[in-house]
Amino acid sequence: MKLRFCCINFWENAFDGDFYEYLLRRSLKCTFDWVDSVHDADVVFTSVFGSQYSDPCKTILISAEHQSPQLFRCSYSLSFDTDNWLGQNCYCPYWYNRLKWPGFNKKPHPIEISSHTSYEPQISIDDLLTTRKLDFKLEDKQFCAIVASNPDPLRINLFNLLSTYKEVAGYGNLFSNPWRKPKHDLLNTFKFCLCPENCLSPGYITEKIFDAWSCSTIPIYYGPSDLQSFNINSNAIINYHDFDSALEFLDFIRHVDSSAITYKSIYEEPLLLSRPSLEEQVKFMNRSISNIVGKNV
Repeated sequence: MKLRFCCINFWENAFDGDFYEYLLRRSLKCTFDWVDSVHDADVVFTSVFGSQYSDPCKTILISAEHQSPQLFRCSYSLSFDTDNWLGQNCYCPYWYNRLKWPGFNKKPHPIEISSHTSYEPQISIDDLLTTRKLDFKLEDKQFCAIVASNPDPLRINLFNLLSTYKEVAGYGNLFSNPWRKPKHDLLNTFKFCLCPENCLSPGYITEKIFDAWSCSTIPIYYGPSDLQSFNINSNAIINYHDFDSALEFLDFIRHVDSSAITYKSIYEEPLLLSRPSLEEQVKFMNRSISNIVGKNV
């Protein structure tokens, strides 16, 4: 059995050696081809970056953006939403894209000029589970950096707050200071990385913490307060959400910055609490496609 898939409303090069193609191939026993027309496809994969229409009855939505799955556009969805919506949705946060899953070697593509995340190598899961060793002199590093494109109020407020203590180096389109190289080449010269989410919502966790941690910094974050529910070690980061006020948060940053012992205790915490699995996402993808085509795939 060979299925026909169509991909619409995605970013350039979607399903061409990326995480979602890897997930799709892990989910299926049958073979498949890609077709250009939604009318010729058995299953259509859509995202949120366009307005091309497809029959919802044969459509699977994939979105890492901060919005609930648009279930009127599809039969099933993979999203950041933690609700399964009566079996129609499966939680699949964007940070899964950044991991080096077994057998997944991300295919390199020409890098779009507007993107800085495309430059980043995959992150070893074993590294995320391992205690980091503080093997550098803190005095050799600068204070804090941020790499950002969108002028989100949460992000700007935290940047301004930290800047009242020490200068925070701003990179990216938000600061009219583009950085077109791997983040590691930049961030490993800093003690901290300011990496808040675009907005606050249960389960909305992107790659930001993971990139900052893998670049040998302590992430200064703003995101869900229950990170441990999502297998993330809250002791390995500084989360603004854990403080009662901006003053309390800033005082703690001052303390960590000035205390080698405290800095070391946070820095050497592993980021993940246990080894992550794609079993739920693989089963969901297989079930969704099987239900759409009416056969086990």
